[in-house]
Amino acid sequence: MREIKFRAWNNREKVMSLLRGFDFLIKQAIINCPNEKSKTAISSWDYKDKEIKLMQFTGLQDKNGVDIYEGDIIKGIHSGEFVNGRYRDRNGNINTDIAKGIITFRRGAFHIKYESNESTIYIPIVVLIERFSEVIGNIYENPELLEVGEY
Repeated sequence: MREIKFRAWNNREKVMSLLRGFDFLIKQAIINCPNEKSKTAISSWDYKDKEIKLMQFTGLQDKNGVDIYEGDIIKGIHSGEFVNGRYRDRNGNINTDIAKGIITFRRGAFHIKYESNESTIYIPIVVLIERFSEVIGNIYENPELLEVGEY
């Protein structure tokens, strides 16, 4: 069973934090808020003003063991299939293409969103992402990585 957890981006304070819970009655996100005195201090952010962006954990980690969340920017080999110990494209050639994508949630599943000057495509996330991809940032803290050709 996949672990259910969230993180939140506070657009006003420009801070990313893991969530401990939600209070739906008063619309607050209860967060881990590390400070100099305690690594486990708890705080809360109002999310009724749309300043807080919630991102769900995909249940997967990248090749370095980093948790993958919605809004993460990843790079790696994302097309083709793993056959006989090697990652191959549809023609059977060893695939070494490196792509950059954004983790999104749409139509009830997590996808990698690829954008180019010509088009936008969504590919469902598969377990192989853990072996061939790495998180290089996220859309809030590293928007410069969204520029075409940047890694």
